[in-house]
Amino acid sequence: MFAYCKNNPICLFDNSGFEALSAFLSPVAESNPIGLFLLGVCIICLAVVSSSYDITIGDNSLYSNDLTSDYVNGVLFASGVTTGIEYAVIKAKTDNKWTLGSDVHHIVPWRDGRCRDAQQVLSNAGIDPFRDDRNQIRIPRQLHKYLNNDIYDISIDILFTDIDQYTRSRYPNDYQNQLTYNVCLALELIRSALEVASQVIYY
Repeated sequence: MFAYCKNNPICLFDNSGFEALSAFLSPVAESNPIGLFLLGVCIICLAVVSSSYDITIGDNSLYSNDLTSDYVNGVLFASGVTTGIEYAVIKAKTDNKWTLGSDVHHIVPWRDGRCRDAQQVLSNAGIDPFRDDRNQIRIPRQLHKYLNNDIYDISIDILFTDIDQYTRSRYPNDYQNQLTYNVCLALELIRSALEVASQVIYY
């Protein structure tokens, strides 16, 4: 019935019948073409990062392969994390009470009960959800106060749970190393999206 918007009429809209767009992105597209352009740049950045990101664990350098990168990139967009970020951008831009300064944002919230499974996945990957720099980014306080919304937090939990299940099934003999790689890749992709969102709120 809702095939015209990918069976998701709440988060997506499709006025033309040819392309489904985020419902949260609509106000930006209508009132702020610069913001829409920057969010488009963000998507390009995600694609570039996912194809070139590599990490080093001990003496071993793990390089992304196309299958893993495509999977992590795809599940990131499917999870709704980017929709949660878009929602925070809209709220931050339309708030008349601007909050100055910046805060350290934990990409996977370290004490939110809605992200308990994601916190455990990070711990399994050897990443301390609270202290590890890979799970932190400094963003404008105006954005930060709206970022831990239900869409973002629940989607974060779904995303990292899916990554853990994918890694367990695909790499049973190298689960630990591959989990660390996949989690770091996802964190880096989300970091790229947040860096762009941090600029969008000022336009």
